[in-house]
Amino acid sequence: MVPQGYDANTLDQESAKTKAADPWPRDLRVEERAAADPDYEQLWRLHVDAMREYVAATYGWVDEVQERLFRDGWQTKLAQRVLVDGAIVAAWLIEHRPDDIFLSFVEVASSHQGRGIGTLIVRRVLSDAAAARLPARLNVMKSNPGARRLYGRLGFTAEEETATHFCMVARGSPP
Repeated sequence: MVPQGYDANTLDQESAKTKAADPWPRDLRVEERAAADPDYEQLWRLHVDAMREYVAATYGWVDEVQERLFRDGWQTKLAQRVLVDGAIVAAWLIEHRPDDIFLSFVEVASSHQGRGIGTLIVRRVLSDAAAARLPARLNVMKSNPGARRLYGRLGFTAEEETATHFCMVARGSPP
């Protein structure tokens, strides 16, 4: 099931608006597109690669449990965008909600981290939020200080905190 108010065409149109303004790093030959059913295995491997360390530190990691959770959320994940550089190297979902623009998740393959991909995705969220005159929000696991530093550099501050996450917000123009 696609999140309320979304379909693949809407996501493609939204992405096309910002794609030209947010070019991917020049050293990558990438294609941005919507996720599709045949992407399941690659996206599962990307999730394990990008998130295992942080999920394990936060909740513990049991392969069977994590794969079931991933599979159970698959229909929602079909609304996400993916970045392909031969294989899928990044995936993310931006939700345009009534009161904010929410980065539901972003995952970048370890082989492609530190190359500006995450920064461009977060800047896209900030740009969408500024255009809509809404705050941008996201949640980050406390066990992932690198992501929290990135979000802080890009203007996010913690507005709430749970036992496992910082709930972050950015208001105003993107940096």
